[in-house]
Amino acid sequence: MEKNYYTSIEKKIILSNENTLNKLPLVSVIIITYNSEKYVIETLESAKSQTYQDIELIVTDDGSEDNTIQICEKWIKNNKLRFVTTKILTTPSNTGIPANCNRGIKIANGEWVKIIAGDDILLEKCIEENINFIAKNKGSKILLSNIIHFLDDTIPKEIVKVSKPFWGKNNKPQTSQQQYEALLLSYCGNTTSFFIAKEVLEIIPFDERFQFIEDYPFVLNATKNGFYIKHVDTETVMYRIRNNSVFFGDNKKIFSDFYIKTYEFNRLYRYPFLSKKRIKYEEFNHKRLKLLDKLNLNSMTWSNKLIYNASRYFNIYRYLMYINDRKNL
Repeated sequence: MEKNYYTSIEKKIILSNENTLNKLPLVSVIIITYNSEKYVIETLESAKSQTYQDIELIVTDDGSEDNTIQICEKWIKNNKLRFVTTKILTTPSNTGIPANCNRGIKIANGEWVKIIAGDDILLEKCIEENINFIAKNKGSKILLSNIIHFLDDTIPKEIVKVSKPFWGKNNKPQTSQQQYEALLLSYCGNTTSFFIAKEVLEIIPFDERFQFIEDYPFVLNATKNGFYIKHVDTETVMYRIRNNSVFFGDNKKIFSDFYIKTYEFNRLYRYPFLSKKRIKYEEFNHKRLKLLDKLNLNSMTWSNKLIYNASRYFNIYRYLMYINDRKNL
């Protein structure tokens, strides 16, 4: 069934009446883009198709060199009546993911913020499911839900997996402090599904020192400062797996450059609070990957894969950690 759209005056009256009766919060959907011309229409359409109506749409572009901005401007011109407000932010040069997120947050008027990359997809009940959870769980400030991972350029979309937040050995931490301690050891994942109160983001912005890592520093800072991350146990977003993504690198490499670039983040955020054995174990892995990359052993060949796998066993600290874990069982 085709959706009905109203004139701006009618829409303001309807929204005013609905908010008075139901007290529905305004949600800012922030789409972050960088050279996203191939995918951004699908992301925009997924925002338009939300069953929840009170949405502010913000597109913040990080110095795209393609037609991303022109595509977004044209689409918004044709669809702006669907949203309470629409905004486009641009910057002349690429500044990194955290800075791009922060720019969108700064001009957001919503009580809640949903950030989505310009190549991922919101399921049509994404906003509704999160708002319904908040209504039933007072005091919620940060939500994570489940993610559908799909392969790029597959029709119909080939689903790789459905993931839930992962907290390591302590799979159900009961406090923000327990979440923080779990995060120091391993990343919880699923931050594509983040749904965050604007007031939290005003206190804890994304750390712009690390251009490719916006989510891990944020969850560490948030839980360390007493914000408990709650789980909405339903799928709300679809995450596109691309060969050239920051995290996965490309399929011509054994491992992505991303793993090497995270060292400074780990040194500042995690290592001061980890055991010496754990730090040595991770530092060895960092040096191992850096060396393999420097020696041009990171291309996807059978001999390189053999060297890559064999080199893991030279890390003596993995055995010391294993012995220590066995003692603490």
